[in-house]
Amino acid sequence: MENEKLEFCKMQIGEILEGRIIDFVNTLHGAAIIFNRNAGGKNELLGLNQVGLKRVFKGALEEKKIIRGKTIFILSFLETIQTKQGNPFNHYELKIVNIYNGKNEIKTYISKDFESISDFEVIKILEN
Repeated sequence: MENEKLEFCKMQIGEILEGRIIDFVNTLHGAAIIFNRNAGGKNELLGLNQVGLKRVFKGALEEKKIIRGKTIFILSFLETIQTKQGNPFNHYELKIVNIYNGKNEIKTYISKDFESISDFEVIKILEN
């Protein structure tokens, strides 16, 4: 996988992205998730360079709900709002699905509920 050229995926408002989390990596653009939309398909990158994305993944990372190669995520791009400074801010909803003993455990995280996390913190949490 080291020599594999991965493409960053892009999302539009209302779009839902689903896949299996393969790994987390540091890129020139910051932390990113390597994921696969379907078994045997091509791996893609989901960059965590937006504050809203970092927020939703922060909860799952801190609660240690992400298991590399096993966890399935469902990410919904909810909306873009304007901040008080007039900048756009994207809100996301993340569902993490893990299967334990044949039962699905589903946990939901919404960007409005969490503070942001830096790229350094993402990688630090993953290394522990």
